[in-house]
Amino acid sequence: NTGADYYFAKNPTYGAVFTYHLADEYKTVKELRKKKEAILNMKKADIPFPGWESLDAELDDQAAKIILSIQDQEGNVVNKISQKASRGSHRIAWDFSHFNPYAVSDQSSSYNRGGALAKPGTYQASLALVENGKVTQLNESIPFQVQAIREGILKGISHDEYNAYLNDINEVYTSIEAAQDVLSKSIKMQKAMDNALNKSKILPGKIEPKLSSLKADLTRIKRNLSGSPSRSEVGEKNPSGLRKFLYNAMAGLKNSYGPTPLHSKSLEITKQLLSELESELVTISEIKIPEIEADLKEAEGPYIIGQSIN
Repeated sequence: NTGADYYFAKNPTYGAVFTYHLADEYKTVKELRKKKEAILNMKKADIPFPGWESLDAELDDQAAKIILSIQDQEGNVVNKISQKASRGSHRIAWDFSHFNPYAVSDQSSSYNRGGALAKPGTYQASLALVENGKVTQLNESIPFQVQAIREGILKGISHDEYNAYLNDINEVYTSIEAAQDVLSKSIKMQKAMDNALNKSKILPGKIEPKLSSLKADLTRIKRNLSGSPSRSEVGEKNPSGLRKFLYNAMAGLKNSYGPTPLHSKSLEITKQLLSELESELVTISEIKIPEIEADLKEAEGPYIIGQSIN
């Protein structure tokens, strides 16, 4: 028994921490129903069936949440942090990072970190309550200072230069994610058209060469973008490609000093490679694939999942 020799506690929350208080309780329709049923159950009373429409409505009900919005000195929203709203005093923290540029889907992402580090300077924080689509501002914007722990020997780039580089990185990253999405959809369509050809009323000879050429183009683009799968399987290093140059360019945002000329050079190479990639994907998605689709429709091939109604 160590008695009072050791004291354990959680580390302080990293970042700019804000305290707020909510006087009201914010529960979902389902939570309110369960609370009433729990009371009835304690009294050993009958619990009435709420009805199918009420249960369906519970599925559409959204929990109320608090959103902390952070703005820079120009008024640009650099990040938003949310947490469930509930009665009482609470704390919410911003970890000094910008939004990350990662693509999203219809699935809720649990990973919202990884954005660029914010530069020291003046920022503003504001709180809002969102309840079933209704937004209530809880306070006026509060200014606060983000200060560097120490001044480095080398002077970093200015706030404006840092933000301009960050915007460049975000635009390029978004374009690469869009290109990756088009590539993935094109690969799925190529495989689907290959299956459709097996059930099309046409003799072999016309469509097979087009599909083979399309597959070769997509495979080459995928390997240029993601590397050799054979190399990756055994841990062999892939030659430098678009993503490696992008990640090197993004490394310039991991501290408040800002990107160096080497990071900027990597970004320029990334843009050049991206331009070539986009050009090829436009040709594939807007010319080659529609041409093969038309051939399959003419041959009375089956409907392919993902095609338009017309």
